[in-house]
Amino acid sequence: MGRKPDHPAADPTRTRLLAAALDVFSELGYAGASLRIIGGRARVNPAGVTYHFATKEQLWLAATQEISRPLLTIAMAAVAKRQPARATLRTLLGAMFDAFAADPRPARLMMWSALQAGQLDFDRTLDVFEPLIALAVTYFETAQRARELPADVDVPVVLPLVLGQFIYTFIAQPGQRRRFGVDVSDAKFGVRARTAMLDGAERLLGLDRSRRRTAK
Repeated sequence: MGRKPDHPAADPTRTRLLAAALDVFSELGYAGASLRIIGGRARVNPAGVTYHFATKEQLWLAATQEISRPLLTIAMAAVAKRQPARATLRTLLGAMFDAFAADPRPARLMMWSALQAGQLDFDRTLDVFEPLIALAVTYFETAQRARELPADVDVPVVLPLVLGQFIYTFIAQPGQRRRFGVDVSDAKFGVRARTAMLDGAERLLGLDRSRRRTAK
């Protein structure tokens, strides 16, 4: 791997390259993207691309770091409110849904990370997302020990299922438009999808059980 260039983080050319990388990686994945394509999208010549990001892998890692930071901020803010587990889940996933609805590129990069794990430095990519994953796992395992989460819920099985339904919703928009004529980019449909996904996550984690008992 090449030496990391010494340049200001707020350099406008670097910022343009990173924005273009987010677009291209979300569209083509790691394997399909190239520094040439990204440089062309950013209107930066090849020398400028390699000055700021010597390799495609460096640019990929910078892009994944760019998307992971706001998601981690969302998760930390939800957990910091010290709400019951059900309210925390809805606060966290509702905020993540809103973030993906505003910009679906993070969901697509997370999908490509899983699909193309063998074609990149997967350990380093996983390290980027590890704080977010660890926060969610630790929170819900702690809630389970505190009996806020039913003991029979298999957290390692359920959390990937919850994440999967969120990610798929934002990568399947073209197919959803073709089949149903609408997707989450439509505000009214987005509200319906958000509600259904939050309710589904509650059921997967068993957090709807106490509410059902109270309603009887």
